[in-house]
Amino acid sequence: MITDITGPAVEEKIMYPAQYGSPDMVSDGWYWAASVDTSRPGTYRYTMHVQLHELVWRNGEPAWEPVDYTCDSAIRVTSDPKRNAFTGGGLGVLPMP
Repeated sequence: MITDITGPAVEEKIMYPAQYGSPDMVSDGWYWAASVDTSRPGTYRYTMHVQLHELVWRNGEPAWEPVDYTCDSAIRVTSDPKRNAFTGGGLGVLPMP
């Protein structure tokens, strides 16, 4: 489970991560998404904080114990025009279905 997203990309207001509610009960109704400021090209680091559960034995009984990890990454913002990956359409305003 993602618990937070931090680092320079967030602090410098390049990436605006947020958690949103959803009817998907598999994820307890929450998912992460982010908006990106595309007006500032460059490469910006960020850290994703995740929590996994490890099976441990307590008093002879199995139990799931939360374990926190981090994953460092970066986002590259470019000013080059790109094709729409969803529709394969050309450059410019995204087509509305």
